[in-house]
Amino acid sequence: MNEHFSDIFYLKFHSFSPEKWEEICRDAFSKKYNWWIDHQPEWQRKQIDLPFDEIVKYLYTEKIHFSIIHRRGYENWNTENSWNKWHLEIGFCTLARKTKLPTTNIDIEGDLFLWIELDEKHIPYFIETYNLKEQI
Repeated sequence: MNEHFSDIFYLKFHSFSPEKWEEICRDAFSKKYNWWIDHQPEWQRKQIDLPFDEIVKYLYTEKIHFSIIHRRGYENWNTENSWNKWHLEIGFCTLARKTKLPTTNIDIEGDLFLWIELDEKHIPYFIETYNLKEQI
């Protein structure tokens, strides 16, 4: 049987400071297997080439939505070579971003989205290190 498992969203980080969010992002970035940044010039997001050190600056200048999610799905998705492999996703998006940072040389339009993907094996570490709780 091919059972479906819902994603698990973690809470605790709503009360975190931008410094703590940056610590989590840098920690995740050091353990990642994939990452990218999107901007949203219109209704559809588009991937952009922006250095990691530039995106984390937005944690201090913008209203953001930060998320830590255990991405799951159907059992048969969770195979080594699947693009839909279960993983930990850490990142954030800006909310109603109006301006770009003076240090940013790229023409960024609309909100920014940071996506960091990590193997499931890192989940216990992040739960323990940052005292995360499953959202119920």
